[in-house]
Amino acid sequence: MMALASYTDAKSVVALSKSPVFHHEFSSISKAIDALAKNEHEFKRVRKLFREQWLKYFPVKERNYFQTDVVNIFREHSPCLKERQYRHKANNVIAGNKPIGIGYPLSLVNIADFPSSWSLPFDLKRVRSNEDEIEVAAEQIKAICESEEFTESLNINAADSSYGVAKYIAKVNEVKNLVNVIRLRHGNKTFESEYQETGGAPQLYGAEYHLIEESGWHEYRKKEETYTKYLTSIYEKEADEVAEIEKRTKKGKRLKIELRRWRAMKMRTSAFRGNSMKEVEFDVVGIRVLNKETGERVFKQDVFVAVVGEERAELSLEEVAEAFYHRFDLEVGNRFMKQNLFLESYQTPDVQHLDNWTLLVQEAMWLLWTASREVEKVCEKWQKYSEPKAEKDGRFTPSQTRKGIENLFLTFEKKPYLPKKCKKGNGRQKGKRCEPRKQYKVVKKWGRLEEIIKNRPQQE
Repeated sequence: MMALASYTDAKSVVALSKSPVFHHEFSSISKAIDALAKNEHEFKRVRKLFREQWLKYFPVKERNYFQTDVVNIFREHSPCLKERQYRHKANNVIAGNKPIGIGYPLSLVNIADFPSSWSLPFDLKRVRSNEDEIEVAAEQIKAICESEEFTESLNINAADSSYGVAKYIAKVNEVKNLVNVIRLRHGNKTFESEYQETGGAPQLYGAEYHLIEESGWHEYRKKEETYTKYLTSIYEKEADEVAEIEKRTKKGKRLKIELRRWRAMKMRTSAFRGNSMKEVEFDVVGIRVLNKETGERVFKQDVFVAVVGEERAELSLEEVAEAFYHRFDLEVGNRFMKQNLFLESYQTPDVQHLDNWTLLVQEAMWLLWTASREVEKVCEKWQKYSEPKAEKDGRFTPSQTRKGIENLFLTFEKKPYLPKKCKKGNGRQKGKRCEPRKQYKVVKKWGRLEEIIKNRPQQE
């Protein structure tokens, strides 16, 4: 763990054995990963122990901020791994190729430290082939809020537009001590909450508004037919709350952020999918970023977020904007774990070993965060002209901490980390051949459902 967090020269997991803080042989790496957990039951027990350790250094507060997302790891050339899936793969450099890779989705719920802009992985779960990543994320955040550590606090969770759908919103709305700040897709339909008796089923939905900047005619195409429809912008509705804040970019550009809030809005959904939104009300917040000096838009489109939960009135407009702004810290953390902590690079034919490794990567990230106030600046001789940036809230960034943490580890007493003397094993006998590993096909999501429907006997 110390080598993973500190050895910057490693290009692979096995190369961590060359770290000056690693005193064992390279084979000890695979043995340690294998011994961490042998099955799902042991994995849950170890994960619980890790969480208890993390919360000693990140005490639970009256308000805790979480961030939810899915990160993909790819294993195109690992046929011995079970349940590999087709996943979207961005930045495909070959023209004409589809942006698809083979691997696993990992559902992340991070706990955020706003002053230092750190986003720490608190719950990371591999989504199985028979599970839906949106529903898995809903169960993750529900389990966290219902755990004894977070039951008495108000928990705020930020998520991107992938989670702005009924099957997520309807489930997380049930949690009393949870407020979600979820980005909605541009152009989505929302409705005023308006209850009226009609003699039959009561009317629940009022006037219709679209999440667009200006009202107007929009053209749609369905198959070969083209039709137009007039869409009413949500800005036509009078806002219940208005605010304005100012920020500066890293380059010093001054920004003016206009915030508007519309309370008690609703969303429709198809009834047969089993996610009723009839009783779910949420607030819509519109975020418009302008150049303070010129008054021009910084982004072409405004951002609209839904504030979901019984305690949503406890969040001010400024706090909603701050929670959504810091959601992007999670993207920085994901990239750091992939590029520096070998989240995506670890090769194994065993899915349990892969799950164990993801837990070790989380532990390494927490180790870096814990030491981010203890390390000293490390700057190479040829980089003197570019000193590291000042730390936030007394903490260095993950990259700065990783550069200096090895010097901190080398000040520790070596004796507790030295290997114990033991008799060398016999090893594999000469001439013994192992059976070839079993290979598995890539799983197509819902492929099993299509097979059942195809083979179902037709009713007369």
